[in-house]
Amino acid sequence: MKNILVPTDFSDLAKNALKFAIKIAHPLKCKITLFHTMNPILIANDMGGFIYPDTEEEENLINKKIETLLEFIKNQGVIADKVIHKGVLGDSLLPLIEKEKIDLIITGTSGSEGLEAMFFGTNSVSIFEKVKCPVLIVPAHASYHSIKKIMYATDFQYGDIHELVKICALAKPFNAQVIVTHINSDDEKFVKEEEIMDWFIEIGNANIDYKNIVYKLIYNPNVLDALENAITILDIDIICMSTVEKLFFKRLISKNHTKQMAYHSRIPLMALHLSEDNKLD
Repeated sequence: MKNILVPTDFSDLAKNALKFAIKIAHPLKCKITLFHTMNPILIANDMGGFIYPDTEEEENLINKKIETLLEFIKNQGVIADKVIHKGVLGDSLLPLIEKEKIDLIITGTSGSEGLEAMFFGTNSVSIFEKVKCPVLIVPAHASYHSIKKIMYATDFQYGDIHELVKICALAKPFNAQVIVTHINSDDEKFVKEEEIMDWFIEIGNANIDYKNIVYKLIYNPNVLDALENAITILDIDIICMSTVEKLFFKRLISKNHTKQMAYHSRIPLMALHLSEDNKLD
């Protein structure tokens, strides 16, 4: 992991996410790229097209704010740069991720408005659904403390192993324990899922070069309650979930359950993108 992208609108929410980014970037020796999008109002001209209004004053103000944040980051011993884009977010974010080889995006969420609109907007296909790198979503009331435990909630997808490699790369500098958890809500399938878990562990041991990792199979008819209880009892610092369709957590309340978890949690949620539903069973 070398490059972290931090979208900012200069709000307190964004600054809180930036603090998390700095704490993560420092031991990983990552570069932070601050990203701000200007959305000027388009004005119809005489030719029937559109032009941007004069935004020089606004640009100067934004540059000043960005430079202040860059100085703050660099004073923490972290390399940083900036990207200011004028226009539609989706037209700039995705090419930027590819160009800068972004490994992780860290953004804030307030639960109803703010930076999460970048990823959970009203468009039929959100920008987040197009992003292939992990996104760490920092709740408004989250406060950073040392990362000691990271939980990954799995539904036994083949792609989970690839994502666990990324999670372990994040965990390693902190010597954090990675807890891979599967919650079974059907007691009749528990024995079968024990077998699948054993298979999953074998695949993990063969492909993941990290020793501080454990696997837990939990039975509870209410998956959401079981997950929240596990987060509390195990004192989890970061919860990781996949956004692939049909994963168990998306069946609990709505198709936006990952979003809801981020809204209601006081710990960061890392959303990982799996390209397809490809279960071990």
